Amino acid sequence: MTAKKGPGKSKTAKTDLAGKCLSLLRRNVGARNITSSQGGLTSVLLLAIIARGSSVAEGRKILADIRESFVDWNELRVTRPAQITVHLGSIKQANGKARTICDVLGNIFEGTHNLELGFLEGASAEEARDFLTGLGGLSKEMVDEVILSGRAYFHMEADTDVARVARRLGLAGRYTSPGGFQRDIDSLLGEERGYQLMFLFKELSEAVCTMRGQHCTLCPLSELCPAARTEESA
Repeated sequence: MTAKKGPGKSKTAKTDLAGKCLSLLRRNVGARNITSSQGGLTSVLLLAIIARGSSVAEGRKILADIRESFVDWNELRVTRPAQITVHLGSIKQANGKARTICDVLGNIFEGTHNLELGFLEGASAEEARDFLTGLGGLSKEMVDEVILSGRAYFHMEADTDVARVARRLGLAGRYTSPGGFQRDIDSLLGEERGYQLMFLFKELSEAVCTMRGQHCTLCPLSELCPAARTEESA
C-alpha cells in the first residue's frame, strides 16, 4: 500500500480537511439544504420528493401551494395522483412525483397513522434512514437529503466505524475514541455540519471504507485520504 502525504495536524488544517470531506460527500450523494421553517418533518420529506431533479426554490413554492390547497397531509394522502400533478405544475417528472407522494403518505399512514412523523423526532439518524428507506418509493438521494437536513429532528453519535474512517483520513488520532472525535469535529465544523459529516462517514464505512477492507477506487475522498491505495497497489 502506498500512502499519500497526510494532512497537517493543526486545527486549521483539520478544519479545512473536514470541510472538504463534507463538501465532497454531500455532492456525491446529491444532498442539498432542504430544511423547512414550516410544516415540520413531513414538509422536509415532501420537499425532498418534489425538488429532486429541480431547484429547491421551485420545490418550496410548490410545497407552499400544496399546504394552502389542502387541509392537512391526510387530505393530500387521499387525493388522486392526477389531481396532485396539477399542483406540481411544470416541475420535472410531475406525474411520477405525484405517485410517490401518494405512495409514501399511504405507507406512513398504514404503518403508523401519524403523518406528522412525530415518532421520528429524537430518533438517531440511522433509525430515521432505515424507516424512510423501508417506506419504498424514496430514492437513496431523497432519504439522504432528508437526513442531512434533519438535525432539528434526529441525532447522530460517532461510533467505532465513524472513528475508523476519521483515523484513515487523518481527522482522528490512533487512540481517539468515537466520543472524542465527535467532540473534535463539532468544535471544528459546528454541531450542524459535524452531524452531517458523521452521518456521511457512517454511510462511507458501511459501503466503501469497511472494517474488512477499503474500496478506494469507489471512494469520493480518495484524493484526500492518506490511507488510500494507489491504482497500482489496490
